[in-house]
Amino acid sequence: MMNILVLGIEGNNNFSKILLDNINNSINLDCLYLKNDFIISVNQIKNKIIENNYDIIFAFGQKPNIKSIYLEIYGKDNNEKLKTNYNCNK
Repeated sequence: MMNILVLGIEGNNNFSKILLDNINNSINLDCLYLKNDFIISVNQIKNKIIENNYDIIFAFGQKPNIKSIYLEIYGKDNNEKLKTNYNCNK
């Protein structure tokens, strides 16, 4: 069985929180609700990853003015640009 972490941002009207609430009720995944603060949320993620060995991490958010699903394949850690190795074309 795969160990999967799903991330979303707290807030009653935040779509990523609503998505996590629905995912968490139907599938047994490890969900982490992030504070809406960059420094705090980075520490939340680091602490969660240190405590567990995840096979896959899905992070959901909400981009302003985008009305469709948007997949980001790049992330940034300090000055390092990171790219997922997950095949997003599937």
